[in-house]
Amino acid sequence: MDFAERACVIDMGRSMMSVCVSSSGEVQRSHIAVSRDAAVTLTAAELLVPGGRHSIALDRLLEMAVTTGRLATTTQVVVLSRSWVHPLFYTYVMRWLCAGVPSTTCVSQVPQALFAAQCAGVKSALVVQCDNGVLFTTPVLDGVISSELESVWGDLGTFVTVGAPLVEDCFREVGDRLIEFMQRKDQHADRKGHSEATCSGRPQPTLLTCAEDLFLAVEQHIAACRKRELRACVETVVLCGDDVIGPEARQLIALVLSASLPDSLLMWI
Repeated sequence: MDFAERACVIDMGRSMMSVCVSSSGEVQRSHIAVSRDAAVTLTAAELLVPGGRHSIALDRLLEMAVTTGRLATTTQVVVLSRSWVHPLFYTYVMRWLCAGVPSTTCVSQVPQALFAAQCAGVKSALVVQCDNGVLFTTPVLDGVISSELESVWGDLGTFVTVGAPLVEDCFREVGDRLIEFMQRKDQHADRKGHSEATCSGRPQPTLLTCAEDLFLAVEQHIAACRKRELRACVETVVLCGDDVIGPEARQLIALVLSASLPDSLLMWI
């Protein structure tokens, strides 16, 4: 994408859609809340029937993107795609945008993980996408996505109600539990006994379980990447997504990686 021209990048998640406009070296980012009716179509694209409430909700969201990004004067429009979203959702969005912007505007679709690596200036990386508390990971090797090793490290959002502040609180709480778990692990304590003792005395045992599961999921995924000769991917970790700007999210990921990938470079965009 030529950032010297006026370009717009649209990225839609389950709770927020970001519209990033680049023009003459300046970048402006806006965020639009995604309604529940529109969000459900990400994984249930069959609900996008003409005149249905879900289609109307998504149409309104795209209209706001057109207005916010001033797509009528944009040279390029890039839609970032996420691996867990139903392909028909992006088919609908692409058709809608192609019909709603001038014919001279180039509309394209790029995987979010690949775009994140490009923005970070690297060809190989382990891209961690944070979407409302869910951590998706995608290895990118020499500019190519290794889809067979895409993974979900954990869903922290299942332990809180919807809302960014609460998700950030959950990241912080899980981070605290993770520190406890790692300290016990370093002391070679019995993992089962530690889990039972801690859970019985704490009001939120699910957070401890989530912390342990997250740590183990990261270790297993990294081991799988190394086994498949993807060592170049794990040398650089790129963090992106809805909650990436939150310090609690960055701190938790940095904490996990400090134990599993102490020599890797962590970047966020």
